[in-house]
Amino acid sequence: MKTRSLTQPVEYVWSKDPALDLPEDPDARAALARKYMESLFDEQHRPVRAGETPARFRLGPLPYSVYRRVQKMDDPADRVVEAALHSLQGVRDWEHNGAQVVIGPDDFTKVGDRRLTDDWVGRHYDPMLFMELGLAILEVSGLLPTRS
Repeated sequence: MKTRSLTQPVEYVWSKDPALDLPEDPDARAALARKYMESLFDEQHRPVRAGETPARFRLGPLPYSVYRRVQKMDDPADRVVEAALHSLQGVRDWEHNGAQVVIGPDDFTKVGDRRLTDDWVGRHYDPMLFMELGLAILEVSGLLPTRS
């Protein structure tokens, strides 16, 4: 598996984005998903329908203090979502509840480790999306057992 410096942000395309042109066959879909993760989010493994634009989520590295805190959380779901809230730095072309979503400077906490505010999360939270974003950043951070 490729490795990368954890100081480099990555752009992530959600596997459920309606702009994607994924195969019907579940095995073929799973193979593409594996290749996407193994390639560290190379978009050639997320085929897009002609004329469509998928949303892109900019994920940054987890600070060491967050990495340690997340690693010690008992509930796997809490671990994954918390990682996403600390990692998500920006978004392009994402509509949620009928409106274009942006992340501005005021959408992050001002004290302690940088994290999206509870207010922003309350307005834009999608459980499946945030679980997938969190799993992706934990994978590249080495906190999931699938990383070799």
